[in-house]
Amino acid sequence: AAREFRHIFLGSPFSPDRIEIIVPPEAPPGDYSNKSSWMDFIVKAIPDLIKKNKGRTLVLFSSYSDLETVAKRIGNDIIEAGYPLLIQRNGYPSADLCDEFRAVKESVLFGVDTFWYGVDFKGDTLTQVIITRIPFPHPGDAMNMARKKILHPAKYMDRYLYDTFIKMKQGIGRLIRCETDHGKV
Repeated sequence: AAREFRHIFLGSPFSPDRIEIIVPPEAPPGDYSNKSSWMDFIVKAIPDLIKKNKGRTLVLFSSYSDLETVAKRIGNDIIEAGYPLLIQRNGYPSADLCDEFRAVKESVLFGVDTFWYGVDFKGDTLTQVIITRIPFPHPGDAMNMARKKILHPAKYMDRYLYDTFIKMKQGIGRLIRCETDHGKV
């Protein structure tokens, strides 16, 4: 027997003219051949953005290596400016970091993979998300390697870009968790 489905389109409660993603025009490309220039730029930009926002910032990285390099170069500057710095560590649970970030409004959280998805920081605990690099999936990842073997190259690239797009949207979505949230990306 055929099942009947009803569909409804629910529009966004957010005004489209207030949505803005800020990309600094002077930012160098984030490709790996340009990593040194890119790293120098984000190391210079992140502390200023955090200070202007008075903490309350989630900084998303696409690798632990990038996170650790940036933390070593500017971690003390952030702490000395009065903003507690919480850093995700590979292999350690992240629940305590989430609780601490919620508890201390001026804090800054450096996160990788799991912080792009499924964490909720409602209210003014989080009013800024900094995405340091477009989160392209690692081409050497087992899933990507398997897809590359079985999919037509165009279909593989479609899926690769789709995964990137979804992760980017998820990262942006950390900022707005309810109708009263606000902030910048």
